[in-house]
Amino acid sequence: MENFALLLYGFQALFTLENLIACIVGAVLGLINGAMPGIGNLAGVALLLPLTFGFNPTTAIILLGVLYYSNMYGSAFAAILLNIPGDSPAIMTAMDGYPMATKKGRPGQALLTSNISSFIGGSIGIIMLTLAGLG
Repeated sequence: MENFALLLYGFQALFTLENLIACIVGAVLGLINGAMPGIGNLAGVALLLPLTFGFNPTTAIILLGVLYYSNMYGSAFAAILLNIPGDSPAIMTAMDGYPMATKKGRPGQALLTSNISSFIGGSIGIIMLTLAGLG
């Protein structure tokens, strides 16, 4: 029962104004950074790491996590639209998404499919990680 109380405390810490603003800023910066071809997820987070030096440690970890996840999705833009995968997970996205965007003329559907797949996969991973931590 203590684990659930700590999990609820974590949600309470997340839903403060400062942390929500950090989530929004991190998502935008991560998408921009991820869309740049050739910069991987870890390099993107490392480049934006100095942003967190003056932050509260909780806010900094939230910002870095959001940067990483949005960097992962942002690499799909270059992979689908330009056929330039920015990192190794985007190679398969480029192989499927680029022909769909160019030959079939449906770039919006390719980006939407990538977005939904990224959301579902990330959500399943976070739920599994949370359940493993509670056990």
